[in-house]
Amino acid sequence: MSRNQKDRKLDVPNPKIRVSGEKGSQQNVLRGELYANAFQHINKAYEQGFYIECIALLDSMITDRLESYSQYLSHNDDKQFSANSVFDAIRNLGAMTKEKGVRDEEYKIIHDKIEDWSSKRNSAIHSFVIVREYNLQDDTEKRMSNIKEVADLGLELVREVMKYTRTRIDLK
Repeated sequence: MSRNQKDRKLDVPNPKIRVSGEKGSQQNVLRGELYANAFQHINKAYEQGFYIECIALLDSMITDRLESYSQYLSHNDDKQFSANSVFDAIRNLGAMTKEKGVRDEEYKIIHDKIEDWSSKRNSAIHSFVIVREYNLQDDTEKRMSNIKEVADLGLELVREVMKYTRTRIDLK
């Protein structure tokens, strides 16, 4: 692991580090409730056309799952990563899978899907009202359609990420 990556790790415990999961713990009960509520909220927001809200919740869920696996890999370490974004989380997980020697072909696939979705998410959310040469012809309807597509991709991706991390955490 490079010096720069080590510098991103924080001493355990640290309030910025995700509270680790433990079967039957208060934090896992809370996470279960939050995930159930998030999926319900995503469904309601989606039905009403609030796709940016869906994307924001999906981003949070993907980030949490990636942090969970990264944390699982580093549970005995004195320092752990903290992520403020899905970009941080996938970068941190990349460092941990490499350090721990558990990076496999599926990691590369999920990594690329997350990076692709993250880029589309950024464009959908942060460029909605920005007019650039490449989106000069995109009216409101086209931009809303793009945001809906990103939400659809995010719904697929969150399930893939959940499956990917669950199988690795459960197998260890």
